[in-house]
Amino acid sequence: NNVASPAVHGSDVLITSEYNHKAICRVQVTLKGATKVWEKPFSSKVCTPVIYKGNVYWAWRKVRCLDFATGEQKWEGGDFGDAGSCIVTGDGKLIVWGGTGRISLVETGIDRFEELSKTIRIFTATAWPHVVLGDGRLFCKDRDGNLKCFQIRK
Repeated sequence: NNVASPAVHGSDVLITSEYNHKAICRVQVTLKGATKVWEKPFSSKVCTPVIYKGNVYWAWRKVRCLDFATGEQKWEGGDFGDAGSCIVTGDGKLIVWGGTGRISLVETGIDRFEELSKTIRIFTATAWPHVVLGDGRLFCKDRDGNLKCFQIRK
């Protein structure tokens, strides 16, 4: 059961699963085959990793940041429950969605977890990823199928 999708950056692919293997792995793919670059004992159950400016971010229970080159964890923080998702905004912030409707704006590119703002209890049911950002609107859904749309202002 692998819910998180692979993340691709150039000729590298990140794969992760909380089911059975409980790891995240960076694989370099060439015409000659695939080579494991690193594997670390961190995993994601649902959230597809986001690769941004040399870092890997994802939300599962906490938000995590790994160094893309080495796989070493830079930081972790927050409390986002079992299912989570995240996306990077046009200005380089991380929007994280999880728990029973916790949405947070998190700083990227620094050496610690820094939550810039948050809203909690948007729903009473578990958040069910994935959060979507498009045309100035943020869409969030819970596991019961309820949907909320937020207008994003600059």
